[in-house]
Amino acid sequence: MSSETQEPRVISLAEFDACALEGPLAALNQVDMISISSAYQQAAATAPSPSKEVFGLLGEIAAIHLTPAERGRIWGPIAQRGDQRTMLPADIRGKQSEILETVLPRIVHPALRARVADIVWTNDLRKGGVAKIAVEAYCDCVEGLLNGSLKAAYPLDGRDLVDAQTPAHRLLQIASATNKRGAPLPSRVIAVLKAVYDQALKDGQPIIFSRFAQLCVDYKLVEAKLAATDLEAVAAAKPDIYPIAIRTAFDVAGSLYSRVGDKAGEQRCQLGAVRQMLRMRDECPQAGAKASWVMEALQRLRHIKCDEAVALENELERFPVDVNRRARGIPLGSQIRFGISAATCGGMRWRRDTPRTSGRGRLSLSSPAKVHARRRAFSTSALRRPSVGWIAGGRPEMSKPSPAPDIAAHRWSGTSGG
Repeated sequence: MSSETQEPRVISLAEFDACALEGPLAALNQVDMISISSAYQQAAATAPSPSKEVFGLLGEIAAIHLTPAERGRIWGPIAQRGDQRTMLPADIRGKQSEILETVLPRIVHPALRARVADIVWTNDLRKGGVAKIAVEAYCDCVEGLLNGSLKAAYPLDGRDLVDAQTPAHRLLQIASATNKRGAPLPSRVIAVLKAVYDQALKDGQPIIFSRFAQLCVDYKLVEAKLAATDLEAVAAAKPDIYPIAIRTAFDVAGSLYSRVGDKAGEQRCQLGAVRQMLRMRDECPQAGAKASWVMEALQRLRHIKCDEAVALENELERFPVDVNRRARGIPLGSQIRFGISAATCGGMRWRRDTPRTSGRGRLSLSSPAKVHARRRAFSTSALRRPSVGWIAGGRPEMSKPSPAPDIAAHRWSGTSGG
């Protein structure tokens, strides 16, 4: 890491020409930038100059964190502490970016070529030619993951599309930003995104397909109604998958149905998402976790206007949960009951003698616990001076100084003695 005010040394073109850029990546067939960064950092640790400096720079460039979904902050440091952080694209703006642009034709690995071209274009948005190189390289990454020539760092069920999400999103951003307004996206971009959409639909992984479906709809590559139908089919295809994954597909499908005005489809997906919440409730061993999922399901159901939602809501409102009755740290005789009922969840006002909790629950203590709570409150309470405010006569009451310590002690002893 370096200081935010410290400028890195510029690696000259002669230093790049003096080393084999692809050496550390010769046996690497992944598009994950952390793997590429690690390969260069390890090579830099043992390489002589100037390869040491070149590999170190490429390792830092590969380690820059890219999150296309974060609007306004797409690039970020991989690590930061105080005024120390890792590299950002702005750190190599100017002369170093110009040298990297010259070196681009020598970079063979598609993921590294896409990263270097992307950073050069980010530092100077007028370089349209470099933006095209970045788009083509990102397309190479996605196509490689589709045909098996490139692999994911951590495949999901043997599928590599999990690592195609960031390249696909970023190539759409760059292609859209550099395209003329109103003109269609480049034909290769459209073909690659439709191919990855079809493959993700075939694989049937709800979360991965949800992200590609959302991308294709946002960039007008797939109709929202078609994507919603496909999402609903993926959500129902494998009912034994982790509930959160299926719920994600239902949530995205419901939002797409809402976008096209299909109320029946939206309600169907909303109910499907609620059922997955109840599956999560059944898989949780802790009573408090069960209550949390039931509460979230109830909140969802109250926005669904259909008979099935009302019936399910009435059933859930009768769901009692005993939270942490045997948990450590709770005094014997204390039982925290979390009752979900119409009185506690239906928007009714709390009774004056009902303590509040952080959720829509009711906290009740057994008699020994109540006595203990009263004694503790009485022993730690203190006299309060009158606050500034309006008194019964309608006039503002001025704040008064606190009584002397001996007077306060006298009053306190008199009160405690009865």
